[in-house]
Amino acid sequence: KNDGDIRAMAPSEAELESFFAGQLTHANNVVHISLSSRLEDSGCIAAMEAAKSFDNIFIVDSGNLSSGQGLMAIEAARLAQGGKSAHEIADEMEAVKNRVHTSFIVDSMEYLARTQQISERTAKLCRSFMLRPVLTMKKGKMTVGRVFFGARERAWNSYISAALDGSRKIDKRLLFVTYVGLTQNDLEHIRTQIEKKVTFEKIVFQKASPAIAVNCGPGTFGLLFLYA
Repeated sequence: KNDGDIRAMAPSEAELESFFAGQLTHANNVVHISLSSRLEDSGCIAAMEAAKSFDNIFIVDSGNLSSGQGLMAIEAARLAQGGKSAHEIADEMEAVKNRVHTSFIVDSMEYLARTQQISERTAKLCRSFMLRPVLTMKKGKMTVGRVFFGARERAWNSYISAALDGSRKIDKRLLFVTYVGLTQNDLEHIRTQIEKKVTFEKIVFQKASPAIAVNCGPGTFGLLFLYA
């Protein structure tokens, strides 16, 4: 397909049913942490329908995406190691998802316009004024939270400072920096700016999923972590 035709697609109910059946060949129960149901092509509803064919599949609408789901999966694993049942883990995930911070700063609006997430007019306006928007997960939807002006690194520094501002206590065990098309020098710059604000026990630099890459394009990165 042409670039303008590329889009993310969710698995079908039948595909998810087959996936769950496969997982149950080596697990007694499955807790499935789905992409937010409020995002286009999330697959959450299909997963809920597929789960009806089983007695031991528990679907969690993460209200998140990308490494935000990963943070929830790590918390779910900790609960499992602590002896919690699948049902208890699924219930506790409802509280955990409200502790996840998920945001991305976008370098160019071209990809968002190409995938019809924003209008071409808005993209042109952002180019003209060197606007770099921050996409933030709120109530299960991705919205434009803040907009930073100016050169790339200046906008990045402002974004990092704002995301880690300390107005809410941060869980410092783990931070995901999820990115598209950045160089090693870019990543080192980002790490340095993060460490000026917060000392995390572990920072994981993670390439973004194809869905994020298609929608946001190169030069995008996000900070994803839990609030305490």
